[in-house]
Amino acid sequence: MFRPSALAAALACAFSAAPSFNHALAQGRDTTIPTVEVNGTRQRFDELGAPYANEVYTRADIEASGASSLVEFLSRASLVSVSSAFGNNLAPNLDIRGFGIEQGTRAVGIVVNGRPITSIDSANTFLTQIPLSSIQSIEVLRGYGAAAHGNGAIAGTIVITTKVQDGAEIRAGMGSNRLREGAFSVAQTFGIAQLSAAVDTIGSDGSGTAPDGRTDGSFSRVQQAGIGIAVTPKLNVNLSAKAVDTQVNYPNPISVQQFKENPRVLNNSGFFGPITSQRFELDEYNADLTLRVNERHTVSLLGAVRESSSAFGTGFPALTAEFLTDLQSTQRLSGLGGTIQLAVGATLRHAERESAPSSGKKTSSNLSALFATGSLRRAAWTYAAGLRGERVTFKTNENAAPDAPLKDDEQYLNIDGSVSVAHSPTASTYVAVSRGVQAPNIDYFFRFDPSFTFQQFNGFIAPARAINLTLGHNTRLGDHALKGSVFYTRLRNEIYTTPDFQNTNIDRSHKVGLELQDQWKAARNLDVNLAASYVRSVIDDEAGIADGDLPGVPKLNLKAGLSWAFAPQFALDASTTFKSGALRFGDFANTGVNRQIPERSTDLQLRYFEKNYVLAVGVNNLLDQQNGLNAGTDSIYSTLTERTFFVRGSVKF
Repeated sequence: MFRPSALAAALACAFSAAPSFNHALAQGRDTTIPTVEVNGTRQRFDELGAPYANEVYTRADIEASGASSLVEFLSRASLVSVSSAFGNNLAPNLDIRGFGIEQGTRAVGIVVNGRPITSIDSANTFLTQIPLSSIQSIEVLRGYGAAAHGNGAIAGTIVITTKVQDGAEIRAGMGSNRLREGAFSVAQTFGIAQLSAAVDTIGSDGSGTAPDGRTDGSFSRVQQAGIGIAVTPKLNVNLSAKAVDTQVNYPNPISVQQFKENPRVLNNSGFFGPITSQRFELDEYNADLTLRVNERHTVSLLGAVRESSSAFGTGFPALTAEFLTDLQSTQRLSGLGGTIQLAVGATLRHAERESAPSSGKKTSSNLSALFATGSLRRAAWTYAAGLRGERVTFKTNENAAPDAPLKDDEQYLNIDGSVSVAHSPTASTYVAVSRGVQAPNIDYFFRFDPSFTFQQFNGFIAPARAINLTLGHNTRLGDHALKGSVFYTRLRNEIYTTPDFQNTNIDRSHKVGLELQDQWKAARNLDVNLAASYVRSVIDDEAGIADGDLPGVPKLNLKAGLSWAFAPQFALDASTTFKSGALRFGDFANTGVNRQIPERSTDLQLRYFEKNYVLAVGVNNLLDQQNGLNAGTDSIYSTLTERTFFVRGSVKF
């Protein structure tokens, strides 16, 4: 049961007693934590003055993390819970605020440079399409932003901004299991135009070899090119293209006894043999137009075309084509005794998937939306609100579902509202409410068959509706900053999959929890990190289940780290993560048989840096801890199970 008074008391104690947290990890000697701006809701706020729960990570944070991929960085630094997707670590399960490792990914939006990249079907997003070396900043919205980002963002949204800057950079790395990394980027300005190009590659042979000779290795290559033109002092046009090619091999599950004896064994047999192979390819074309009408008014138009294919084994790939247009007008005004920010616009997104080339089995998704977000800063008070109306239409033809060709047409209203008050120049408290809707994708209408021999219509799935309530407090005192929040989420028709692969709605459920982020510049050369969350995800009413825990939701998530610049050009970075155990996949009955085991990892990195180059050596999973995903009463997918080493370097010129 949700008890606001108890959680509020716990939060108050944490504010008075906890040490402070710094995800900034800057290399400088200043003891003041820099101010960071957030704009994930299409409104600009100071990070600690934003009237909603947020996390912001800069380029400096990324460099100090020792991570080689976006998956690794989110795992180590953020309050996002990241888990292997049944062995696939490149398209992982993401969970914010206890939506779970099974279906929680569908409740998290991923936006890159203003464009959603989440799939229209049930497939997880391959995060390899966003090289970590290309990212300028990452903002995580928790329990807010439904008006800004719409369908599917009921748990939160990961907002990513990439970088383009003059000059060239070369990156290279190597490590255990024949890890090999390489990246090259260059950008040069010629008069009114800036040209840029980049190539990022990362690959590994994996840690084991199956009887058929295949290894659980992976490889990914991302190629990008762009041109930015300052047509006039007020009009900018940016055109870019991206090509992604990812191949991942991951082992099928093993028994509990096999995991205990050797978690890297690959002698089991599944539908694809001991190893599942998946190849993901993407071609993307983007066009941005930005018109600065005056100092207070900007109009932006984003366009994107994405064509992708995803294939398992030697089978035919599923093909997807997407078209996106987003128009926004942003104004900054004075009125009502304060400063007003206002953004209004429209979004159109069409996507079509073909099950295999020339199969004629097609499904499509059409989304149209009108939105408005705004804020008013008046003395010590900040008010923010947003409204988004959406219409989503799913269609499948009779070739895709001979027994049940269908069309589903839904209209939704997403609402955000928040208010914060600054008690002093260094402290503020806020209350945020968000009402969001998650539309069922077309896959939810069909029962998944593990043998791929049939496609069975299992009934229409109602949209999930969530109301998020967050009470938070932010404090900045020069050398440290603290952010904390308590939250309650009430859900109707939460979408889930039963152990026999039946897609369904949970009638009523709720989530309640506590989040803390503490950043502390402990000394002129020492930065310390801490992020912690506690959440309980409860099934209130569903097919005889009442007051039961949702499977796959760890109650406790802890992440800590430090960066120690012990000499003028040297820094030692360390991080450790802990995720508590949970009910295994599909354990709706709460039997507790073969629970999810706790996940742990400790990582170290030593950096040597000059103005234009960096050299780093490190070790991941220092304590050689065994981690796995329990997917049945006697079925475990090995995830992080061994200690690995790496060396990386970069040069800018």
